[in-house]
Amino acid sequence: MFKPPRSAYVHIPFCHRRCFYCDFSIVPIGDEVKNTTGNRSKVISNYLYFLKKEILSIKHKSPLSTIYIGGGTPSILDPTQMAELISIFEIHYGIDYGAEITMEVDPASFEEKDLYGFINAGINRFSLGAQSFNNQVLKEAGRRHISKDVEEACCWMRNAKKDKFIKSWSLDLIQNLPKSTLSTWQKDLEK
Repeated sequence: MFKPPRSAYVHIPFCHRRCFYCDFSIVPIGDEVKNTTGNRSKVISNYLYFLKKEILSIKHKSPLSTIYIGGGTPSILDPTQMAELISIFEIHYGIDYGAEITMEVDPASFEEKDLYGFINAGINRFSLGAQSFNNQVLKEAGRRHISKDVEEACCWMRNAKKDKFIKSWSLDLIQNLPKSTLSTWQKDLEK
């Protein structure tokens, strides 16, 4: 007997730019900042509109136990957009009590207030795409953030975890990026 899936992956394909190491399906949108309505751009709004239509078109009535929102850079969305996306899953499929809802975040694309906005939207686990703590390595990889941004984001995550606002969080580091050495890698791991 066929068992319906209990997990969903949502791809948010937008990034400010393509990083050196990236092979994912993305749409670079430049360094555009949020406007007064909170939307990043018309292309993102259009994508979310059609994504919601696709989610609603799937005939699946089993509640989800995990949702993973990856990319791209999901933290390009604002918390209101994220809340709308999660509510579509809740209304159409249902989400199990205690379900893990993960979102990838880029240290350059969110602030502490956004973190708590995403938590209020229903995110309870974050995957922080640091890649390195070394500024030269980050620059060569095409990342927009610097080490200070990563350290700040780690502090926000630790506090949110300590205060039980999130279940857990992870930190992505990439070995052997341009300009990285055994020494820079060891320092990344020690941080």
